[in-house]
Amino acid sequence: MLYDTIFSLIRENGLMTIQRLERELFLDQYTIMAVITKLIQNNKIKNINDENNCCKLKKKNCISCPSFIKKEYYTVY
Repeated sequence: MLYDTIFSLIRENGLMTIQRLERELFLDQYTIMAVITKLIQNNKIKNINDENNCCKLKKKNCISCPSFIKKEYYTVY
């Protein structure tokens, strides 16, 4: 249930942070990280680790993304 909910939120919003998931689901970061880890292991989502991909997903013409974007944002494959 939680697995599907988090996956759906990330898919619908394009980019999500753990902090935003915490606010939307009223859950702690450890619970969310456990589900996110499982989603990553199952190749359902990925974290942003590529500047070009980050810019594309943000739908902006940017030269580079701040380092926090690459570490904290998650999106679907």
